[in-house]
Amino acid sequence: MTSGIITVLAMLGFAAVVWWAYGPNSRERFKQAEQLPLQDEAPTTPGQVEVRS
Repeated sequence: MTSGIITVLAMLGFAAVVWWAYGPNSRERFKQAEQLPLQDEAPTTPGQVEVRS
C-alpha cells in the first residue's frame, strides 16, 4: 500500500517537473538563457572595477 502511494507521488512529481520545464510560461525564460553564451560582456563604466573569479 505504501509503495503504491510513493509511486503515485513520484509520478506526480515527475509530471510537475516536466510541466515546469516544457510549459508555455518557461519558454521565454529559456530563450533568454540560451542566448547568454553568445552575448558580449557588459561594458564597464569609468571608475568601475571589473572583478573576475
